[in-house]
Amino acid sequence: MSNQDSFESRLRLSAFVFIAAVAILIPLSILGQGFLPGDDALFYAAKVISGKTWDQIIFHAPGMQLEYLRFGWNKILEAVHWISGADQDFLVGFAVVFQFSLFVLLPCLIFSHAETWIAGLLLLSICIPHEMERFLIGRPMTFSITAFVMILLMLGKNNSQPTASTWTLCGTMVALGTYVHAPWYFFFLLPGFILARSWKKASLLFLTIMAGITVGALLTGHPVEFLGEFYRAYSRLAAHVSNPNFLVTELRPIPLNFQVFILVALALFLLKDCRIPLAGTLDNPIFLSFVFGAFAGTRTGRIWLDIGIPALAVWLAWQGELVLKATQGYAGFRKLLTTVIVGGALFLNLTPDFSERWTSRSREVFLSQENPFHKGWLPETGGILYSPNMGIFYDTFYSNPRADWKYILGFEGSQMRDEDYEIRREMLWNRERPEFAKTFLPWIRRMTKADRFAVKGLVLEGPFMELEWKYFGSSVSVGRKPLPKSVPKEPLNEVATDSLRR
Repeated sequence: MSNQDSFESRLRLSAFVFIAAVAILIPLSILGQGFLPGDDALFYAAKVISGKTWDQIIFHAPGMQLEYLRFGWNKILEAVHWISGADQDFLVGFAVVFQFSLFVLLPCLIFSHAETWIAGLLLLSICIPHEMERFLIGRPMTFSITAFVMILLMLGKNNSQPTASTWTLCGTMVALGTYVHAPWYFFFLLPGFILARSWKKASLLFLTIMAGITVGALLTGHPVEFLGEFYRAYSRLAAHVSNPNFLVTELRPIPLNFQVFILVALALFLLKDCRIPLAGTLDNPIFLSFVFGAFAGTRTGRIWLDIGIPALAVWLAWQGELVLKATQGYAGFRKLLTTVIVGGALFLNLTPDFSERWTSRSREVFLSQENPFHKGWLPETGGILYSPNMGIFYDTFYSNPRADWKYILGFEGSQMRDEDYEIRREMLWNRERPEFAKTFLPWIRRMTKADRFAVKGLVLEGPFMELEWKYFGSSVSVGRKPLPKSVPKEPLNEVATDSLRR
């Protein structure tokens, strides 16, 4: 190797090291500001600390075996906890840093100009900042999205000729994504290849996906139970959806975002201005995966968030590579300088606390046994915490992972017992109506003195609906069975009705 080649190699390595530093420093920076995710990352960490099974934590529909959901991710967190002895705060921080860093760094190993991948992420973080923040919430879905991106990069270009080793690597990605998170993501690779009429690749990809899912299931040691639980979970979700508004936000329809189509038009204009042929730019599995995700997202938002957006990031990076390859003299210090500029810009765009996007939860109330002000207002030993809000479960379980009570609602409404699901459905259906308060009664009249009823979004204080209530701030109110003398004669009064409407 000549001195010039050795120098170029060192510059490329320096560029990659800089990208790696940015990928790690971004999540560390937002965590340092007090960021705490608001959903799944909390209960994954809390479950590891609790040492319990889901049967000991939540009430769920008979026959469900929730231990097999996100099996591999639970094992990773258990290993981190076993090695470090860390608490739930550290595990959440590890999840945020690990998942985001993996998403940023792994695709860089495939791009010949890794800075274009960073530039693609930068453009999307400017164009659709809220959606891009999703990759920083520490959920294991980011692992599957990373595997999805890697497979698109290896197979998605029309002129790519995948070898046996490429297909093996794709199958490995599917297996790891299945083991760590879920198998369903990878079937959404197929529409892009079908729309591009890449029949041979689509057929081989389907076989690769099936083989990868099989291997991923085998890695759990319980393949039949593992796959069976995913089938039961998604079947219940489909069967219980009577109104999209009953779904978690990410599963609700998302309208087309025309900003991203403007971004695509600008990218095409840049290619034309650089006199780069547009043949194959749009008629390929990468771009068509983006189009599929955008339109399918109008039915189920998560397809846009987890499939369409990553595919668009890959396509933008690919177009960036075409531009750089057509630029004479682009190497050495120019490459390193470009990497520093786009990497620094990504850091500066993602880390500031605009509109309190990273610190808003630092002021929220987390009900905790360790807080003396909450004494007496959390369930007693063997009690039940009733709540229609999944946020109550996330935050309370996170703050009290070893507490000796159970939750009526866990991390997915469709997994509830049928009678409890119907009660919660009535609450959601009537939440804007005056009779909303009366939908509490089936749970309230089931409660014992060891149980508590917590709601988020309502300000309740004093006697109301057969319970004694206390408001703790952050729109969190908790009710408990009062002494007989303090039970109001009328279950509903005007003051309470007004508070519910707020």
